[in-house]
Amino acid sequence: MNNPQIITIAGKSNHPLQVKRFGYGTMRLTGEGIYGEPPNRPEALAILKQAVKSGIDFIDTADYYGEDVTNRLIQEALYPYPDDLVICTKVGGARKPDKSWISFNTPENLRSSIDNNLRTLKLDQITLVHFRVMPGSTSFEKSMEAMFAMQQEGKILHVGVSNVDAAELETAMQMGNIATVENMYGHGQRITIKSAYGENRGAEEVLEICEKN
Repeated sequence: MNNPQIITIAGKSNHPLQVKRFGYGTMRLTGEGIYGEPPNRPEALAILKQAVKSGIDFIDTADYYGEDVTNRLIQEALYPYPDDLVICTKVGGARKPDKSWISFNTPENLRSSIDNNLRTLKLDQITLVHFRVMPGSTSFEKSMEAMFAMQQEGKILHVGVSNVDAAELETAMQMGNIATVENMYGHGQRITIKSAYGENRGAEEVLEICEKN
């Protein structure tokens, strides 16, 4: 398989992005159970610095890893950011101190999450934000309306979705421009994606929609 070394995000938009295919996800910088402060903070900062030094231009973070832990690490290690660095985050869920998961996806929750990401990352605009579907979610349409409203306000450049099924993806695409889909697609999930919550996400069906669009 010949995979391109450079990929385009939101190619049909007014602000397409080109990034290297190989990016860096920050979830493993955290503590035990993918939550909280890293056991070796200087090492975590060094990893981020080395990633960018080695040519990484796409870094993925999220709200789920404790109290802003990965955002604070990114900001401390890399701010002021290189001009070509894309920082992507996810909203829609949160974790309690006991590491259990909760939905955090009402319009008010999402606005709070975006404002917090802007503050902790020291950004005026987040380049790419994925709305992640969680069990027990409120109205998907209301959540997406909030995401697109914040895009119109300039807080978000590109909107993506995460952990969606085909129907949710189609709905989101009818509401606005969806730049990216961040779903699980490992070998064990090629036929159906079943998350820790027992949800069926329809991996191949989602991929077909992505390929067509």
